Amino acid sequence: MDEKVQMQVPNKTAGFREKPGRGFAAGICNNALGLLGGGFTKEVTLTVSRPLPGAAVETVAGAFLLMLMAYRDRAADLVFRRGRSTAAPSRSPLTQAMVINIILTGVTIGTTKAMRTVSLVTVSVGVMSTLSMAVPLALYGIEAWRERHRWTAILVPLVTLAGVALITGPQTGDVDLAGAGYALASGAINMLHAVLVGRLLSSGALTQKQADRVGLKAFAWATFLGAVILSACAAFTGGAFGSFLHWRVAAMMIVGAFLFGTLPRMLYAVARRSLSLGSFGLLGATIPLLALLGDMAVYRRLPTASAALGMVTIMFVAAWIAWLKGRAQRSVSNRHGAPAP
Repeated sequence: MDEKVQMQVPNKTAGFREKPGRGFAAGICNNALGLLGGGFTKEVTLTVSRPLPGAAVETVAGAFLLMLMAYRDRAADLVFRRGRSTAAPSRSPLTQAMVINIILTGVTIGTTKAMRTVSLVTVSVGVMSTLSMAVPLALYGIEAWRERHRWTAILVPLVTLAGVALITGPQTGDVDLAGAGYALASGAINMLHAVLVGRLLSSGALTQKQADRVGLKAFAWATFLGAVILSACAAFTGGAFGSFLHWRVAAMMIVGAFLFGTLPRMLYAVARRSLSLGSFGLLGATIPLLALLGDMAVYRRLPTASAALGMVTIMFVAAWIAWLKGRAQRSVSNRHGAPAP
């Protein structure tokens, strides 16, 4: 799944009914749009700007759209001069913990976006997307060790490391190691980002509808903060934003932010709510395969055998972990007599 963050939308444990058709359709579209978003960054953003200004402008456009979604009622009031509703709006107290969470989420958004953009300067979208999955997969070994799955705890990091070595091919020099390092680092930070976003989207509300509304506003402000941080870093390092002032370029960036940022997040939410934990994990495991096919379509050549085998290895590890998590969730649910989410 994408960077980009992905909105953590918990399934309801009680009374959950899987909707595989809708869930898999939304998830596959989300994965495909995420990879196309990487292509947009590489082929469009990086052709008109340096990495940091380009990443900053993409994040600013995404924050602008998220703000419109989060405050759509107020925006409609201003545009159509409607009277304010007499119903009390759904609000959540802005606690110190929530403010800290928003700040940390904004920092991770800006850092992840910057690292992925810098990575795309020297590596393909497929390599970047696959490598960004490697660190979270390898760290699953810690969770497996705590659950006393000793062989899984040992084999998952080793097999993941083998997949990374096959993709990067340090002995052949086919992949730029600096770009690969940025992709790996972005995956590690994105893992922390996913945890923070999950807390944002489930904080301070009594009902699921209120949680969605409050969480979206908090995430929009976190994205805005990430955009401000990225813009400040780009300006401090001498980045130029002049190329984005042309209306066609600006319109292209806003359309790209919607197609490859806002829309995938909505599809992610649909998929997460429609699928069980195991099915959702297996869907995420298809990203390396889609990345491999995408690279073949873009560059019109077959990848090296080593890179292809590495991507398949990462996909195998992701599917393995998804199966283990799905089995564990079913076991817990059966023990408590509730359907598995």
